[in-house]
Amino acid sequence: MNQELTMNLKSELREIAFANEMDYFGVGSVDRWANAPEGRRPNDLLPEAKSVIVLGIRIPEGAIESNHRAYEGLRHGIFTYMIFGYNKLNERLDFAAMKIAQHLERKAKVKAYLLPSSIPRDEYLMMGEMSNRHAAVCAGLAEFGWNGLALTPEAGPRVRWVPILTEAELEPDPLYNGPKLCDHSKCSVCVDICPVHALSDDQAVQVTIGDRTFSYALLNKPQ
Repeated sequence: MNQELTMNLKSELREIAFANEMDYFGVGSVDRWANAPEGRRPNDLLPEAKSVIVLGIRIPEGAIESNHRAYEGLRHGIFTYMIFGYNKLNERLDFAAMKIAQHLERKAKVKAYLLPSSIPRDEYLMMGEMSNRHAAVCAGLAEFGWNGLALTPEAGPRVRWVPILTEAELEPDPLYNGPKLCDHSKCSVCVDICPVHALSDDQAVQVTIGDRTFSYALLNKPQ
């Protein structure tokens, strides 16, 4: 596939994503996952994969608020978040991902590997087949906060994600290089408010993606 066709294909895929109510669209080349855990790299799932397309949709502010209210005593608020901050968004993500995959396979004649936005995962390790938050960073849509979540300039961590693996060699988007979205040297709110003290204040995990190294808190796991 020549460069012009590749650029046209990427543009078509972006249009499909936004036509299906996605807020974010990005592409990362599979080499950005070189340091991911074995078994959870794109080529472990689709050996021919060359690109990963990542879609994102913002979580409604009202759904976030209902979740907060649930912990203040308005217990039924949790159902508002569960439906409109989680289930319905996952359905939209999966539907948009299917549309992207269909376009890749029907028009471009290239294979696409779909991963559900919320499952499957290893229940013991609480780890998905591939990390959605790492995918968002690899596609240039976000950077890591100290809490380990993918932060966007517009919505912080309030975005849900889905990746699509493909053997199409699409032009990757640059990694996020804007203003720093989280500076742990100046803020430790996530550490302080965590009810189970899961986030280390001084020990970090380092992740190298492309030419960038990101750091986020080591999780304090029970022995």
